Amino acid sequence: MIRHVKSITALTLIGALAACESLTHRPGEKLPLELLEVPPVPPETSENPSKAGASPLEPPLKEAEITLGTGQTIRPPSHPRPSRKPGKYTLNFDDADLGEVAKVILGDILKVNYVLSPRAAGKITLQTTRPLNREEVLPALELVLRMNGLALVKKGDFYWIGPMDEATQGAPLSLTGSNLPPGFQVRIYPLRYMEVESIQKILQPLLGPKSLLYTDPVRNLLLVAGTSAELSATDEVVRTFDVNFLKGMSVGLFPLHNLDAETLSADLEKALGKKVLQDASLLRLIPIDRLNALMVITRQPEYLQLAQTWIKRLDRAVSEETGSVHVYRVQNMDAKKLAETLNQIFTGKTQVPRTQVAPGSRRVTLKGRNQPQSSARRTQTPLRIIADEPNNALIIIANQEQYREIEKVIKDLDRLPLQVLIDASIIEVTLSDDLKYGLEWFAQNKLPKKYSNTGYSTDGLNLGDAAKTALLNALAPGFSYVWQSKSQEIGVILQMAAQQGKLNVVSSPSLMVLNNHEATINVGDQISLQTSQATNTGSSGTNPIITATYQQRDTGVQLKIKPRVNTGGLVIMDLEQKVDDIGRQLPGNPNPTIIQRQITSTVAVKDGDTLVLGGLIKDNRDQSQDGIPWLYKLPIIGHLFGTTTERIKRTELVVLITPRVVRNRHDAFVLTNEFRLRLKELYQTPAEYLKQPPKRRRSPKPAPVPESAG
Repeated sequence: MIRHVKSITALTLIGALAACESLTHRPGEKLPLELLEVPPVPPETSENPSKAGASPLEPPLKEAEITLGTGQTIRPPSHPRPSRKPGKYTLNFDDADLGEVAKVILGDILKVNYVLSPRAAGKITLQTTRPLNREEVLPALELVLRMNGLALVKKGDFYWIGPMDEATQGAPLSLTGSNLPPGFQVRIYPLRYMEVESIQKILQPLLGPKSLLYTDPVRNLLLVAGTSAELSATDEVVRTFDVNFLKGMSVGLFPLHNLDAETLSADLEKALGKKVLQDASLLRLIPIDRLNALMVITRQPEYLQLAQTWIKRLDRAVSEETGSVHVYRVQNMDAKKLAETLNQIFTGKTQVPRTQVAPGSRRVTLKGRNQPQSSARRTQTPLRIIADEPNNALIIIANQEQYREIEKVIKDLDRLPLQVLIDASIIEVTLSDDLKYGLEWFAQNKLPKKYSNTGYSTDGLNLGDAAKTALLNALAPGFSYVWQSKSQEIGVILQMAAQQGKLNVVSSPSLMVLNNHEATINVGDQISLQTSQATNTGSSGTNPIITATYQQRDTGVQLKIKPRVNTGGLVIMDLEQKVDDIGRQLPGNPNPTIIQRQITSTVAVKDGDTLVLGGLIKDNRDQSQDGIPWLYKLPIIGHLFGTTTERIKRTELVVLITPRVVRNRHDAFVLTNEFRLRLKELYQTPAEYLKQPPKRRRSPKPAPVPESAG
């Protein structure tokens, strides 16, 4: 039974010393794959916000970007039609009847069926000077009918001749790009680039006032009803104008360094004239406030070079002393704290009285956007840095020169903060046998030599007694020695104490905290303590009412720690450790006593090293009486019939602290996997033990009994 108790105590010790030393696994021990595999580390994100995305510090556009177009805003005419076939039909109608003309052309020449509308009547004159081929006869008839207000519509196997107002009813539909059959029909033109209202204005005079032209702005569709000749001309117009207009335009985006886009655009407008800018085909200026750049759009590529030359000449600092507004979105810090720091650095420079300029020199500041061009000398605008807390951003009112100076400081301050993993263990060691004089005495006198030089205490320093006492009071008030090492010697001592059942782990918290931020962890319970009691007997004096008041009191372990990491890897920690325990309840007191131990200290330790604070020893004295029943409790003579035993229990409080700096996500993944390995004994061993079949669960063989020397 003692063996099992020692195993449990040793397991608890391993959990407490996990912050001090890495666990080693026994040979042949089975480990879960998920604990052995190191999780993949995502790619590091840059600490500089300008690399991860658009930063307000560095201009997103440093150089001019120019895209040259083709210079063509319409498609060239199509290739000429192939040569016509020789004809053999000569038409000569002079004031002939419509029915006679239809019979000759449709019946005799083309051999097709046709129908005449009752409203189709009149005289037709048609004469050709050269013979027509078969394909040219029907378009000639369509032209003559169109001039007389009639239309030729193909309906199935018949051709219908009738008035124009009846032709659209039942006329065939065709889509642009398909073959254009003869006859009156409705053709649909889906436009890709040009607006349908614009193409309608172009086609209206070409098709005539009586043309049937319909537009669908929602779908950007054009519907034209007409003869095959009219639709062929419409096809050519749509193909010519429905082109990618922007592909023919040249675009330049020019960043500005001193002036804002609105001001420079107004200057160029005055220089070039409003008439030039009103014609969009010549030159168009668009201020881009978000990029503080000017966009120039023109059809002539050489205009961009001229615009770039004038932009460079005009984008200069002027003799004004006003600032502009800059917005910086803070990436890692708190905007309010960053604004306070920047104001302490820069505000004093801008709020001093204005000094005079040396002879021959002039002031150079940035001109504001909304200021008139011909304004006189203005007073200097003071530098202002305002924190926008809801958006975690900074609003900086400064000229360009001032902002460049602030920009450098922001780059150094607004960095990805460091994190520190704090592993702390609070352990009570019972002082008896070899440990009765304390852990420090045992480490110096009883510890094996291979561990005796791995750490240090104040005795190892070449200091006087007064200097040692002052150093300890500064590092850890209330403690008599300090170790700072890889914790090999303290690990050996505590392991020995655990095997002897002399070790009690009060708390072993681990917490992650941002650099220069305070973290708190509380482990314990709340108890009720009676603060007052009142008795109300009433007027009768019988059945008194007792009223008691209670107050909640926190007990357990409270750890407050604030680390600061310097560039050399040293971690300076402001530490406050508080342990409140419930003690004995004294006779006549309804509340138990509260045993309080508190540490408030500032310590320094290297990254990954363990700081051991020890020497806080407590004596617990307990008296007990025993003897002949009833007689040893008699007053005066009771001691003659019994004995009084006094037990003294000495314990030493040891605090182990190991800080580990987490500089990036890779360090965080490594520490997470290491923490999972620490829990291996708590999760893997019982599970593997329960999975074993019953026949393999054998009792351990008894240890061999050593033979006596005799």
